[in-house]
Amino acid sequence: MEKADNIKRNFRMEDTVMLLKAEIALSNFIKNKDDFIVKFYDLKDPFASNMKAKIDYCNTIKGDEYIVRDQVSETIDVQVEMEKGRCVYQYVFGYLLNAKPKDATARKNFGQADYKGASRSTTKLPILLEKAYKFVNEPILKQKLLDKGATEADILSLHDIGKTITDALQSQTTFKGGRTSTKDDRIISLNMVWADFSLISNCAKTVYMNNWGMIQLFLLYHNVKKKTKASRKGKNKGKDDKPEQGKQPE
Repeated sequence: MEKADNIKRNFRMEDTVMLLKAEIALSNFIKNKDDFIVKFYDLKDPFASNMKAKIDYCNTIKGDEYIVRDQVSETIDVQVEMEKGRCVYQYVFGYLLNAKPKDATARKNFGQADYKGASRSTTKLPILLEKAYKFVNEPILKQKLLDKGATEADILSLHDIGKTITDALQSQTTFKGGRTSTKDDRIISLNMVWADFSLISNCAKTVYMNNWGMIQLFLLYHNVKKKTKASRKGKNKGKDDKPEQGKQPE
């Protein structure tokens, strides 16, 4: 199976443009299906309906721009909860200092020494918040904090925000995995449409060998110009006009 990093688009245009061109080519193919089937029996039904189903499926899958936007949103959610976690930790710590101003052990058990290293870590901060919560939720110490002005909600926030960060991080990780899967699925599906589109285009060059106007209805890229005798003559001009070696032009 092809690795995700190696899955590339087989065409050189925007996805929406390719799908639109493929759908137009398919419509023209259906109108002239009998011309194709005479020479290419494999294009009989259900080729057209299968190709239409592939195009419709591609149109239901999110494009890369939407995937990136969703990823940014997921990242913002985690960072918002991290900021809340830092704020509530410092907020409750202030009440702890008022309740036990000279108690180094209390500061240690609250995790003060670990705060700097954990404050920016999405994995360490939830652990620190839970450690602080369990310490200050002990009944006697909890009551001292309440007496200094802290609330039950303040103390519980240590636990709740820590859990929210963990949940948001898990959601982000799941999203990233799903994002890769969605992107790969889209590219594979687009390449399947392109393969059918290419088949119709190549067959059209045989079916309408002497009808350039019909061929244009099925071209993959419309910057291809028909070569005329005049253009070929012009291309060779100069080569034929060169004098033979050792001779001067008349």
